[in-house]
Amino acid sequence: MKNLPNHVTILTPPPGTDIVGTIQFVHGMAEHRQRYIEVMNFFTLNGYVCAISDLRGHGDNITRMDDLGYFGEDGLNLLVKDIHDITLYLKGSFPDLPFFLIGHSLGSLIARVYAKTYDSFLTGLILTGSPSDSPVKGAARILIKGLSLFKGARYKSPFMGNLVTGPFSRKFPEDGSCNSWITADPQVWRKYDSDEKCGFLFTLNGYEVLMNLLAAVYSPDGWKLNNPALPVVFLSGEDDPCMTDMAGFLKAVQTMKDAGYINVTYRIYKNRRHEILNDYEKEKVFEDILEYLTV
Repeated sequence: MKNLPNHVTILTPPPGTDIVGTIQFVHGMAEHRQRYIEVMNFFTLNGYVCAISDLRGHGDNITRMDDLGYFGEDGLNLLVKDIHDITLYLKGSFPDLPFFLIGHSLGSLIARVYAKTYDSFLTGLILTGSPSDSPVKGAARILIKGLSLFKGARYKSPFMGNLVTGPFSRKFPEDGSCNSWITADPQVWRKYDSDEKCGFLFTLNGYEVLMNLLAAVYSPDGWKLNNPALPVVFLSGEDDPCMTDMAGFLKAVQTMKDAGYINVTYRIYKNRRHEILNDYEKEKVFEDILEYLTV
């Protein structure tokens, strides 16, 4: 990655600021890297080099709009490879500095699958908006494969979209937006509503990769556990419908403990929704993450 592609953004601390570490962000489903510039700016002011890329099928990592929500064949492994490419770039550029991975929502799933193999590269792993395990993921994969036979992997199914995120969209009907579940701040979800590269339907391929990620994250298999002392932090809004309920959230936390990690903690933010980095009093979350990085 000598020449970074245009779907990758790297921000560095202001001149004269001591560089104390590097952070790679992994964004969520149906959004893009530009939505993380504010939080990245906060950390650069505190001495961290920050990097983020648009995931495959997102943002500027497409060749045409029809590519939104399409990860390609072997999408799960390609997503992990993309994250690792940037990790290697940061580690090569700043070899002696701590390296942290922050994954949100879909990005939190990718980050955990990444950690299954590459946890030795990480100084800390922070997960926000973690999706809880789904008992119907196996049936959903069978359904997706069946639909794909008739419609093709690139087909965008409103039925599948409603099945996956419909329950989230219906949680806050008083707001008048199907996307207000992401944050209580109307300025944020209104901007999200008007962004053509946010809130789009995944292709059948995309939903299959999502189910594969869930299956991999919540499976006890495949954890190499090269770094069992890795600090792992789960952060969630109390009103985040993506976590389903507290029992589902705690299962996510326990899964990492069961995998063998001995330093797993969590924090819940009252009256906050899915995107705690974009909700009211987000600065408190920024400060809390900074504290985790410097402990």
